[in-house]
Amino acid sequence: MKKLSSLFFLFVLVFPRQGLAGSRFLMAALGDSGTVGTSAETPLGELGLSAFVTWGGLFHALLFSRSASLARRTFDGRLAPNGQISDNRYRLSWATGTEILSHYVLLQEYLRIQDPNSRLDAFNVARVGARTADLPAQARFVSKLVREGKYDSLKYVVIAAGVNDVAMATGPDSGMTDDDALTRNIKAALHELAVSNGEPVRVLVLPIPQFLADLGRPEVKGRRVLPGLRSETLRPYLGFAKYWSEWSTQDGYRERIEVLAKKNRAIERAVEEFRQEVSPERLEPVFAALPHTEIDFDYSCIVAADACHPSKEGHSRLATMTWDWQPWFKLPCLSQIAILPGRQRK
Repeated sequence: MKKLSSLFFLFVLVFPRQGLAGSRFLMAALGDSGTVGTSAETPLGELGLSAFVTWGGLFHALLFSRSASLARRTFDGRLAPNGQISDNRYRLSWATGTEILSHYVLLQEYLRIQDPNSRLDAFNVARVGARTADLPAQARFVSKLVREGKYDSLKYVVIAAGVNDVAMATGPDSGMTDDDALTRNIKAALHELAVSNGEPVRVLVLPIPQFLADLGRPEVKGRRVLPGLRSETLRPYLGFAKYWSEWSTQDGYRERIEVLAKKNRAIERAVEEFRQEVSPERLEPVFAALPHTEIDFDYSCIVAADACHPSKEGHSRLATMTWDWQPWFKLPCLSQIAILPGRQRK
């Protein structure tokens, strides 16, 4: 008996915090290069070596995304699925970056307030060039992680896709994924994510941003992105956003905004139909119905040097704007949350 008492004392001494271990949660991000954070490190108009690196990274990313063999690679999760240059998914992405007030940083703060011993892991499985048809595979990878039993629950998922479904448009009714397919793809991804472990999975679905139509603004397409070269000169070589950047009148701009609104209604319809089919006790999706705004932004600040993606500042603003649309994890004051120099993704 004395021996057993000594062993018990030793156990308590060596493992004093064992009973204090908090829950381990998973957050995931699905989408395309906008969620990867491609090119975010260099703002529009910044020339020199950094601009060459940014454009080199973009071409490298596009090469990887268009390779059929590489596109079929199994996601690694913590590592970049494409392995491309200019990958900022865990640094500057609005979803999972640690150097801005991303959704991951904000959710981590919320959970810390609820339980200081809890742990949040972030997995960003977005891929450059991904379309909504790629979302179910991304969601399947996340569901596999949950089913392995390493996490108490899949706490939160953000989905931002659709840009590449419409980016290659040749007109208002051609060269885009049709509305029914958009709805089917989003619903299929949501069904893959419905892996509740005692609490519902919360999913925030973002619309295709108006940013796509704003690429045609003179201050964006007329900006020099490399010494002697303007955005409108290089963009045709990317085969990206030709229709979206070719407007020159307000009527042309409004036409594109209306096309985006129609596509976003198809995405919103997927969320509404899913909510009717699946119990909110399993998965609760919310569509962030971001309003169209006529506010004049400082595009040299929020657009990256490739004139195709958000910059670090753009990601920061997007994170704050979209965080307000999720109804589950409310924080008292975002301005008081500090970006710690040593903050690391767990």
